Amino acid sequence: MLETIPNLRGTKVVVRQGTGTSIVELNMVSITMAKAVIVLAEEGDSERADAQVLRQILAISGLYDSMN
Repeated sequence: MLETIPNLRGTKVVVRQGTGTSIVELNMVSITMAKAVIVLAEEGDSERADAQVLRQILAISGLYDSMN
């Protein structure tokens, strides 16, 4: 993936995979330390994929809320 991006201009890109709704896995990758997070939808049924992305975003935002 990174080979297709011509110039990152000093930006560090870290790619992780796992269960995006698992609080344990999100904590293992220190998601709250990230400056930006991109959540990708799975292929297939668009409604199911949208629902999964929404669950992942809620899990991530819950971690940020618990920090404050």
